[in-house]
Amino acid sequence: MTVRLPVEVAEYLKDQARRNSTSRNAEVIRAVRERMSVAETARVGAISTPSRASGG
Repeated sequence: MTVRLPVEVAEYLKDQARRNSTSRNAEVIRAVRERMSVAETARVGAISTPSRASGG
């Protein structure tokens, strides 16, 4: 897969990879997994939180 990134995103990714002694690919995977985790937490929270309309 090829992904085109804005220059500032590519530079950030390069810097993060250097700081963490990883590859840019590893940094992309970490960032996507982190986003997946946040989305899943929000989804589960929305399901388990009673709505105010139902008196909760």
